[in-house]
Amino acid sequence: MQAQRHQVNRTAWDEKEAELGLNARPTYPTRGTPLVAQPVPVVPVNEDRKVLAVELDSVQMLREYSHGLNFRKAFELAYDNHLRILNFSELRRVLNDPILSVKFKDAFPAWSSTAIAYEAPGVAFGEMVGQEGRRQTVLEGAQGLVNHALIDGGIMYNGQDIIATGPSAALLFPFEKGWYLPESEMGLPFGASSSESNPNAMKLWRAEISYAGVLTPWSTRDAVATFNIESKLGVLVI
Repeated sequence: MQAQRHQVNRTAWDEKEAELGLNARPTYPTRGTPLVAQPVPVVPVNEDRKVLAVELDSVQMLREYSHGLNFRKAFELAYDNHLRILNFSELRRVLNDPILSVKFKDAFPAWSSTAIAYEAPGVAFGEMVGQEGRRQTVLEGAQGLVNHALIDGGIMYNGQDIIATGPSAALLFPFEKGWYLPESEMGLPFGASSSESNPNAMKLWRAEISYAGVLTPWSTRDAVATFNIESKLGVLVI
């Protein structure tokens, strides 16, 4: 009985992968070998392919050994392969997909292209925000805001530096970690305070100091805005 049930699951898996074009499994460097960018198909992204449900067939995973990549190397490697790193919302959709969440489980936690910068609770933005290693300029219109986060929905590497390319906003930001509902503008878990019992809530993990980095989902219910740029995370690209 177990073998039969396993066969049914395996068939369903294969059919789903065939439907999404995920049959071809890329290979990655083994531990101890030099990092070499793996050849991956370059898929043009146009107006008709902006919805991740349509783009799922081209999701790839880039890994350095089994330990992941730091922030800059992740974005450089995506750039070298003419690909982009998934943003917060796209990574959540991967985590919530029954096939992709298993296929890419080793990539999580993963770098996100959703950038976030915030000050310590109760501290107003000045001209700069963040810590040594990653600091960013605060636009004049946002200086003086308290308990806000600066969000960019799509940072990328341009061959020289990490730049902002996506929709940006200054959003009210919870001053302590906890369970929150999505806010209305970008759907990030910065809205009304909630609890674990609410299936629409996510637990937000934030630092108590000035921070500039990324907002990324650790799991289907955890949103992390604390990773150091030297952290070694997975990379999902499209």
